[in-house]
Amino acid sequence: MPTQKPHVLIAGHDDCEMIDASPVTQVLDTFARPENMVKLLLTTQPYYSEYEIRLSESGIAEEMSWMFSLMNEAQLGSDDVRRVLRLAYHAGYLLEKREGLSNQQYERLLDALLGTCNAVTPTTTLQRLQISCEIPLLVFVSVVGDSRRLCDLQIIVDSFASICRDDFDGEGMLASPDLGDFAEVLGTMARIIRLASTVLVDMPLPECILNQFQWAVRQLLVICMGDRQHFGGKCQQLNEEFVASLLKLGGDSSDVRLARHLGLLSDPAAGFGASTSAETKRPRSSFHSEWSQIAILRSGWGRKRRELAVSTHGTEVVVALKSCGDTVLRGAVEFTLEIDDKRFEPAGTWIETCWQSDDDADYLEMELEMEQGWRIQRQFCVSRRSGAVLIADVVLGTAGSNIRHVLNIEAATPDARFSIAGEGRELFVDTDKIRGLILPVGLSEWRSDPDASIQSELTATNGLELVSSGEGVVALYCPLFFALTPRAADKQFTWRRLVVVKKMIHEAADQATAVRIQVGGRQWLLYRSLAEQANRTFMGQNTTAEFLFGEFLLDGKLKAYVEIS
Repeated sequence: MPTQKPHVLIAGHDDCEMIDASPVTQVLDTFARPENMVKLLLTTQPYYSEYEIRLSESGIAEEMSWMFSLMNEAQLGSDDVRRVLRLAYHAGYLLEKREGLSNQQYERLLDALLGTCNAVTPTTTLQRLQISCEIPLLVFVSVVGDSRRLCDLQIIVDSFASICRDDFDGEGMLASPDLGDFAEVLGTMARIIRLASTVLVDMPLPECILNQFQWAVRQLLVICMGDRQHFGGKCQQLNEEFVASLLKLGGDSSDVRLARHLGLLSDPAAGFGASTSAETKRPRSSFHSEWSQIAILRSGWGRKRRELAVSTHGTEVVVALKSCGDTVLRGAVEFTLEIDDKRFEPAGTWIETCWQSDDDADYLEMELEMEQGWRIQRQFCVSRRSGAVLIADVVLGTAGSNIRHVLNIEAATPDARFSIAGEGRELFVDTDKIRGLILPVGLSEWRSDPDASIQSELTATNGLELVSSGEGVVALYCPLFFALTPRAADKQFTWRRLVVVKKMIHEAADQATAVRIQVGGRQWLLYRSLAEQANRTFMGQNTTAEFLFGEFLLDGKLKAYVEIS
């Protein structure tokens, strides 16, 4: 990705009237217009606020009393910082009436705002931006005629640039622990950029700030997942006024088209011409940042797309799986591993080992070191051709043992309903728009099958739980195959574990696994080597790959989505 967008829609707009460059002597008057200041705060709020943003003069006095009580606090919660910020934007109400008691209140408010910023240690990117940059900038603007404050401006700009360099991946994405604040971070950056334009008349902001902001606008749209929510963010939907504000300040024509497609920009009066979105392509549907430890795997931008989002932090993995805009899974992916009845714990953190994205599929693989040399590899794949989704754990050991592995995926969503029917091991998943299938294809299809090598069960009581066990084995493959089309569960389906041969000898299940899967008229092939890579044969296919996932075409040939050697 280039370091700067080729075209950005930054221009004069009606809602930017208050931030037009003006002489320093007029800045104080700009800040004193309280309606404009509060409007700036409102239009750059990513979600409709949970509490009333506007304050009366009596409400300002109450908030000031609350803030004075925080002066000795070393750390503040996110809600506390928002309250301080809201109060800072209402300072213009006191400035407008700078006489008598109001003048004293105003001076006390400025001192309290700076005192709070100096006393508090920010712990997140959002807090760093608001405490180190936005609130001090508000104070600076309000007292710009006082030479004692002029030296603070360069410190504010330097802090802003430092945060952009250190907290972003260079392409506009935050690290996964800050993902929940991503929209609010962008709103804060937009406000700082607008406020800075009132005082930085002859000295523009550093390019690193504007570049990161412009790319962050793109990334926020790309990680939105069909319900106007960005992955990992708060449960509220992004509001259109906020998105339009970001696009005018840091979007380009392809971002506008994507925002319209996602339903985040529908107001024709938002200031974007129809030709802006008609002559451009939407950004690539998949997203990946190894630095941020975030990936979005998608079948495309179509209305019926499948999308699987993954974020990693230490030993924690969180996913969101959607189809046709409905949520199927959302929450943590956890596991337990027992070797010879002893529970093994992680000896490291998740490390990404493979990312592959092309016209056929998106594929992500990561690995976690366990005690005594054991390993867990985790696979995620979404095909573009069929929308098939794969989530799998691979247990790799050091010696033949009794292994029990439990893979649990939280299903914290009211949209999806899971059910079991018949004698098979499959699960049905129903939402408003889909009737899909979840197939534990590493197991026999029938519960009554007496296969003694690998035993397992798939349930959905507390999220999806796949329990796999084997006796005297050195490895386990624990895959889940998702067919999430509107009528997948109404079609005939089956899967069969295939015989894998190496040098004319049948391979055991802990050496290599191959499966044929069929749903309706479509058939897929899944293969994973669990031992040293070798030349193996199954169902007429010959491969030396470690992993192979693909679909059979109408002529019987295999179209490989992913082939890892």
